[in-house]
Amino acid sequence: MGWASFKMLVVGSFLLASSWLSAADITVTTTADSGPGSFRQAIADSVRGDRIVFDSGLTAQTISLLSPISPFIENLTIDSTAAPALTIAGATLSPVGSGRLTLLGDTTYTATTITVATVIGPAADVTIVGNVTGNMTVNGEVQLGAGSTLSGDLDVSSSGIAVIDGTITGDVDVDGNLQLDAAGVITGTTTIGSNAQATIAGTLNGNANVDSAANATIDGIVNGNLSVDGNLVLNTTGTVSGNALIETGAAVQIDGTISGTTNVDSGATLVGSGNLTGNTSNRGMLDAGEQGVVGTLNFGNDLTNNSGTVVVDIDDVTNDQYLVAGDVTLNGGTVDVNVISTFTPGTPYTFLTAGGTITGSFTEAVDDYPFFDSVLNQTATSVSVTLTDAAASFAAIGESCNQTTIGGYLDAQRPGASGDLADVIDALRFSTTGSIQAGLDQLGGQIYPTLVSAQLQHTSFSMAMLRDQLLLDSLRHSPNQTRGWIRGYGIGGDADTDDCGTRGFNYRLGGTEIAVQRAFSSGLDLGVFTNLAWSDVATDGISQDADVDSYQFGGSAQYSGTAGYLLGIAGAGYQRYDVRRTLSLSGSDIHRVAASQFDGSQVFGMLEYGKIFQSGITSWMPHFAMQYAAVDQDNIHETGASSVNLIGNAIDADSLRSVLGLSVQQAGPTSIGPAITKLRLGWMHEYTDTHENFVAAFEEPTIDSTSMTVRGLDLGRDWAVVGVNLQWSFLQHATALFGYQGQVNDIQSLHTGAAGLEARW
Repeated sequence: MGWASFKMLVVGSFLLASSWLSAADITVTTTADSGPGSFRQAIADSVRGDRIVFDSGLTAQTISLLSPISPFIENLTIDSTAAPALTIAGATLSPVGSGRLTLLGDTTYTATTITVATVIGPAADVTIVGNVTGNMTVNGEVQLGAGSTLSGDLDVSSSGIAVIDGTITGDVDVDGNLQLDAAGVITGTTTIGSNAQATIAGTLNGNANVDSAANATIDGIVNGNLSVDGNLVLNTTGTVSGNALIETGAAVQIDGTISGTTNVDSGATLVGSGNLTGNTSNRGMLDAGEQGVVGTLNFGNDLTNNSGTVVVDIDDVTNDQYLVAGDVTLNGGTVDVNVISTFTPGTPYTFLTAGGTITGSFTEAVDDYPFFDSVLNQTATSVSVTLTDAAASFAAIGESCNQTTIGGYLDAQRPGASGDLADVIDALRFSTTGSIQAGLDQLGGQIYPTLVSAQLQHTSFSMAMLRDQLLLDSLRHSPNQTRGWIRGYGIGGDADTDDCGTRGFNYRLGGTEIAVQRAFSSGLDLGVFTNLAWSDVATDGISQDADVDSYQFGGSAQYSGTAGYLLGIAGAGYQRYDVRRTLSLSGSDIHRVAASQFDGSQVFGMLEYGKIFQSGITSWMPHFAMQYAAVDQDNIHETGASSVNLIGNAIDADSLRSVLGLSVQQAGPTSIGPAITKLRLGWMHEYTDTHENFVAAFEEPTIDSTSMTVRGLDLGRDWAVVGVNLQWSFLQHATALFGYQGQVNDIQSLHTGAAGLEARW
């Protein structure tokens, strides 16, 4: 490049930069047609890159231009953000040469002519009534008024909204939201991009494409072809004059009319009660009406099913209808039978009829009703399906251990069942696999062994909380003192389904601990305590829950020396249970609540030995403890569920656990008084059974000698345990108490927090 060319490049770059650096805001201050502060004058004064803004005093005002205005210099921004609801009438906006017009703010342009590529900026709300020549990009919101024309393409970005009452002669690409009102017309191709939304009440004279994950609703007219890869609803007033391609992954509801050929690809779904007047080919799924609703789908010509699925919804005496005016060709495929409410075994339900002839056949009919088989019956002009009794057992349908056990109990009762028990069994027989499995869980009383497991965990928590409070204080207080405290605490958490499929539970408890402890100069501490708690236990996935009142009382003894300590806790308790078990069998009128009230008792104890290693103000205490608890739960006899009330045996459960851990304690002064903090980490192991069993029978069984054993949740054998405790003496004889306990393993996560006050004398 020569020196002269280089100088020209430098000068040109300088001039270009100067033009951008000189770009400025020009403020419109009056509604006058011309003169200083007018919109006309602002246009005349603008240079490339300028922005025309409006004084806030022009809010909701109208600027009327009585004659055409001069072209602006290339790129221009008109921003009415400071003057919302502004109207500009009669504007002719065009550039000298090429350029771009950016519109911002809340403005209505009436009787307007725009002959330039236009950008509707973010957060803008622009209405245009007039003619626009050039492409338009919408990043905010634009409305093209009735009688208006956009002679170019429209691009609606992901943040854009376009409301069209006029005519667009070019193509429309939508990544945001498009609303084509009844008067609106789009001549070119309309593409609804992924994740975009479109409502079409007007007319599309070109083709329409609905991309994957897009959502479109058509109440108007499509005079071209339709391609759907996303979600589309063609309402009753909607029509497509061309062909329709329903691609893999698409979900389409047709309640209107498609006049051309319709092809449903593999993996696509077409539902509805509309009219497919051309030839139809199905490789995907057809569902007359919609899922779970009986309907009629009309075919005006031939139907070919190429290994596709045809859904047949049955609702008592009615069912889906596929009415074909021409011939039907069945190249395999599946009939998927779905019962909405009930059906009559042995009754043929005709679902496919042809005005011509039916050739070929479906491959199979399937259903999710284990006690029935779907049998196809075909003639030259129709196909029907009949549900007939099948050899099945409840035990085989059960998925979890409890479902299999309860299913076996029902199988034993079924042959001689009558009255209410027969009604319950029949309600299950006429159900889907999932509903039968849920019903089996409802019939069993898993809540009862769950209550025992929850009580054992509560007792373990109670001993751990008391242990931390007793042990912390014994290492610092003076002999021959007495202290008493009251603490409120809460336990919360849940347990997941175990390896046997036994359902987990949610646990919520609130309680109060009251205790008194006396220290002696020999190093011996003696104390008594009581614990009052109220809890709610709810089984996951089925409506079985209980309110439990628990009362514990007992004593403690502790001996501490310079190198170690020995701590013992023992007590007993009483529980009162109020249980509700809901039976609600899907598709039937069986909705009941079985209730029971009963008592329980418990005894418990703990013995712990630990070593003390002192390092300044910090004490390190490795320790080993054994916990024992026995919980007895009385017999139960439910009411409220008629023949399937449960009569159950008492449950006696034992728990023996070891805890190996390390405690770290630190004592020291603070600005408001001395404080002691302690962290305890440990590992807890269970030596006895890790789940409980509940043996029960129905109140009105067919065979009195049979019973079912319902398994409780297996909480696991090992837990990580943690404890944090803080004692803060803010007055001479008063101490604030705070504590946290946690028990965690791969099944269970339970946590408790406590706070209270202590007095000593």
